[in-house]
Amino acid sequence: MTSYQTVVDDGQSEAGGYLSLPGLMHIFAAAALKDEAGPVAEAVQANRLTWMVTDFTLTVEAWPRSGQGVTCSTRRSAADHLYFYRDYVLSAGQGPYALGRMAWLLADGQTHRPVPVAKAPASVMAAMAPAPLGARQLAVKRLRFRGLGPFTPAGVWRADEATIDFNGHVNHICYANWIEEAVQRRRATLDRPTFLQMSWLREVRLGERVALEVLAEGDRWLAQGKLADGRPCVRAVLAYGPEDPLV
Repeated sequence: MTSYQTVVDDGQSEAGGYLSLPGLMHIFAAAALKDEAGPVAEAVQANRLTWMVTDFTLTVEAWPRSGQGVTCSTRRSAADHLYFYRDYVLSAGQGPYALGRMAWLLADGQTHRPVPVAKAPASVMAAMAPAPLGARQLAVKRLRFRGLGPFTPAGVWRADEATIDFNGHVNHICYANWIEEAVQRRRATLDRPTFLQMSWLREVRLGERVALEVLAEGDRWLAQGKLADGRPCVRAVLAYGPEDPLV
């Protein structure tokens, strides 16, 4: 397990001074990068592999403010045929602020085709921790919106150079920023989300455009992004009321 300590800065915060959703995901990413450093990162690089996120679940108890010190604890806690699962706990003082769980693929660095868990380098498997962090474990699943709608168009976002990561596609955190902005365009209030679930379905490359559409279901909002040919590239659920994503 790795603990990553940082201070929420203004660049990670919203206008009201609270940590933003993309800011929180950046802290999670920094903690994961620290946890993967050393033999694991060396083995992944030596085998010409890369990590690719596929699904994410987040529940927020409270949002820390700018200037506040926080600790993000993380570890990879499970694996199945294709997926590795990483748990996150964001805390400050007593009790957690947020819990997260993310599913990752280990993929070929050139083709981005998944590598089965059984063929992962030994050092990657040796870094596994069998128990989840904290007393609760979040469920991670692939989102499917069959039979739902109609969705309302909420805007088009273009993948510019600032959104592209080392894998040559839009970084997963950028989608959270786009989706939250799309939902807020349709919401009457500007309160912060308490629950997020996302599934990344297809890579988006530099210059491609993503059309986002949303659907309100009470305090829960569904969002999906589509490429120019109509294929979905991302789906998400944002909730602004109580949720029960625990298993």
